[in-house]
Amino acid sequence: MKNRLIALGAVCLLIPGVLLAQLAEKRTIVGVWEVEMAPTGQSQPPFLSIAMYGGDGSFTTCGGYKALPSIPVVQEVGTEASPGYGRWAATGDRELRLTFYGIIWKEGLGNGYQRVQETLVVSEPGNEYTGHAQVDFLDANWHVVFSTTSDVKGIRLETPAALMAQPAEKKQLSGVWKVKVSPVGQSPELSLAMYGDDGSVTTGGRYKALPPGSAL
Repeated sequence: MKNRLIALGAVCLLIPGVLLAQLAEKRTIVGVWEVEMAPTGQSQPPFLSIAMYGGDGSFTTCGGYKALPSIPVVQEVGTEASPGYGRWAATGDRELRLTFYGIIWKEGLGNGYQRVQETLVVSEPGNEYTGHAQVDFLDANWHVVFSTTSDVKGIRLETPAALMAQPAEKKQLSGVWKVKVSPVGQSPELSLAMYGDDGSVTTGGRYKALPPGSAL
């Protein structure tokens, strides 16, 4: 009887830990998200993008090369912004800070930078987040030429559990790869892909045109 009571007590102590671990997994930002950024006080529509938060604190976002605000001082530096790369860190139970950078392009050449700093709060279920961002536009010497703010909203597209459940392989895919995709009846498309140890993947080159007559 005494041994049974000890075993029961051990199980009771274990259950809260398991529940807390499950709750922490739901709240984590790790995974792929759909993101909408709505510039404050501007008439332009929200920017839509896909963002990936890595388990190692890495961050990648891409929505194609997007047009920059029609503000003279910004347009002097560039007209398009590249995908963004940065780092995130938890600052509270469901709060995190994120900083990422992109290149500003003008007439096909990198001519400046975009810096985005966000404070985000993940919802209790863990499938959405909201927050605010400060967006700085910088010239080639990292001098700020214009700053604005945006409201940010994210919706989870996949959960990390699907990746964590995959067994580790002896021959890892992690690293940088040259990728060639050959659509039937079309010329091959070349790109680079980077596979992370945490299961993440990033691919890009520049934005590409869709096939003629595409229904997408």
